[in-house]
Amino acid sequence: MDVSPEHLVEQARERFQLQDYYGAIHLLEEVVATGRAFADAHHMLGLSYSLVGQQDQALAQLDRPGPESALRRGPDPSRPRPERARS
Repeated sequence: MDVSPEHLVEQARERFQLQDYYGAIHLLEEVVATGRAFADAHHMLGLSYSLVGQQDQALAQLDRPGPESALRRGPDPSRPRPERARS
């Protein structure tokens, strides 16, 4: 059964909201491997990598070339955002 990239991203979004960042990474890497990834997938993948402490991989996803770069475009307010640590 072929699962659409959009469906995988939705599943990854659910994993992200449950703070299962490794689960989100696994699903989003599947999307990227298809070659049909889009800016939101790279953005969430970069955030997930960042939250598990893999900063190089995070930057690689967030600073992709082209006009759809997540860093150039900025965050989408409707997408999940990591909680800030409270002191």
